[in-house]
Amino acid sequence: MNTSWMLAQMPKQLRAAIEANESLADWLQKGYTLEQIYTQEPILSSILQVMSRYERLVLESIVKQLGCEPFGWADLEKCCSPALFASQAKVGFVLLLRKGFVVSMKKTWGEHVYAIPEDMMDIWQNLLLDKLPAAAAGADTRETVGVPPLTADLFRLLCYVRRNEVTLTQKGALHKRHLQKLSERMSVNMQPLSAAGLSYTFADQYDPPLAVALDCALKLGLIAAADGRYVLCDSAADQWMSLPVAVQNERLYQLWKQQAAGRTAIMRHLVYALEQRSEYEPLTLKEVMKWLAASGVALNTEQMEHIWQEWIRSWAAPCAAFGWLECSETSVSWLVRPLPDKNKQVADEDREADGAFFVQPDFEVIVPPAESYEPLWELELFAELHKDDVASVYKISKESVLSALERGKTADGILQFLARFAIHGVPEHIEEALKQWERQFGKVAFSHVTLLRCSDPTVAGQLADHPKIAGYIVEQLGECDFIVAADKLEELRTCLGEAGYAPPKSTSGGMPSAVSRISVDSNEDELTERQGILISQLPAFYKMDPHLPDIHDLYPNLRDVPPMWWKDYRSYHSSTRKELARQAIEWRTALQLRRQGADTTFMPSRVQETRGTWHLFGLPFGGEARQEQGQEMMLVPEEWEEMKLIVPGINDK
Repeated sequence: MNTSWMLAQMPKQLRAAIEANESLADWLQKGYTLEQIYTQEPILSSILQVMSRYERLVLESIVKQLGCEPFGWADLEKCCSPALFASQAKVGFVLLLRKGFVVSMKKTWGEHVYAIPEDMMDIWQNLLLDKLPAAAAGADTRETVGVPPLTADLFRLLCYVRRNEVTLTQKGALHKRHLQKLSERMSVNMQPLSAAGLSYTFADQYDPPLAVALDCALKLGLIAAADGRYVLCDSAADQWMSLPVAVQNERLYQLWKQQAAGRTAIMRHLVYALEQRSEYEPLTLKEVMKWLAASGVALNTEQMEHIWQEWIRSWAAPCAAFGWLECSETSVSWLVRPLPDKNKQVADEDREADGAFFVQPDFEVIVPPAESYEPLWELELFAELHKDDVASVYKISKESVLSALERGKTADGILQFLARFAIHGVPEHIEEALKQWERQFGKVAFSHVTLLRCSDPTVAGQLADHPKIAGYIVEQLGECDFIVAADKLEELRTCLGEAGYAPPKSTSGGMPSAVSRISVDSNEDELTERQGILISQLPAFYKMDPHLPDIHDLYPNLRDVPPMWWKDYRSYHSSTRKELARQAIEWRTALQLRRQGADTTFMPSRVQETRGTWHLFGLPFGGEARQEQGQEMMLVPEEWEEMKLIVPGINDK
């Protein structure tokens, strides 16, 4: 779940209430949108500085201990203790909800769950966690060779879908013949993905590498299921191929991060730490443990070692299989860092030179590794892949060129493309061959037409002479038949009926309309979350709660409670003291007790009646040893002189 999805799903009344929040209204008046506020670090940093103590501590607890994982109130209360007692945590949480920093959602059966959008979480981590110490000096500066396998697999998948009718079963799975051919084309190492325990649709049929490639293609809107097949979304695919491979890797990494990084807060912190490293700078388990401890996320060595190994299995090893990382049991480092790099710019002339290839006299085209798939995407239309290694080898044949001509290409267009990228030009005999193949193409052609068949020549003659009907006739065939305009069939049907020649509604004797290829374009916004086949545990499809809670909602019957109970210290009768204690227990808040002239914050848990008197059990609040050890303390009402209720958000001053 990201901020764009959250705002797209947000009910209007909820958005209006959030935009009325004082902390956000100032920025909105300056011309910023809600999405800009939520995704720009300087703005969130400014808002963080003026947060209340409760609000900031709750936010820190969520970021450090819960992450993007959906959580309930019980989870939040646990991770906020002992820094805050329940009512303080609730107040801080309500303030975050009212700013839209935490999303409130409902499961199907009405249970509330909460989460922070992933892109907002990245910023909060940067603001609330300690800076990761720099890597040790002497980092490797090797050059990477080749294209990361996941990027290559997605390219192969899209090429296959463009060339073939990729039919699906009634349940929506790939037919076996396509499944086998596509599986053979995948290059991502299967073992790490299998060990990661990915959950996806048709897991009993698809190997993990194919499942990941299909998931990426669907979520990016590059292919879609239509009429029982997978079809290419042409404009989206062309736009994708125009992107540099580095940008494609960034998009694919973000998809994988949404899928697998948010399982636990600690694992997300490991991902965050890794993202602070440059290529070839190692991140070690020892460094991570020190950094987390400094950030206030304390774990013992055994716990951290277990989490690290689980993170390697579920996150780092798949990233290594995708071609981004190299990892061992104790360290990980980027081979290809799939994150934006402002310092890395590609000049226009370098973009033009990229993708250049060699056209050989034997009709082979040798393509070295490139920074973009755009030339290969075009080459795939009229040449067949023969070898796919560090350098790809394609073969131009008569069959492959005729196939391209079928798709609307021309020999001149193909030759212009080859001349643009061929390093040593195009051999003359290849130019002549392409032109010759084009001359042979299209001398005859099949055509689907709409035929109007008459019962006899007399009727045909009457129709040909009719002033209204004649305008719809394209060509007469023989004495009784006409080719008519297919796009104006209903208009012609009306004219025929008015002229006394009403045709039957059904057609007969003709060929059914056939579509050799379906073109689907995705009009969805880039940032809209599309459904793939990998199953995520994150709440992408929970319904947002349109109601924003108010702090007063936290204290049922507040109006019925005498204000003096929470405004001033007072000495009360024993029975009234018991009422205050029970009210504190109901609201899950604390009591302020004045004992021997000193103030004590006491969190009551229960009142016990005993032989005409009563005892109050609970914990002193404020970091005392009793509290840390979880030992209850018992008080009798005579042990304090004065008292009042603590009502966070109401009597903070």
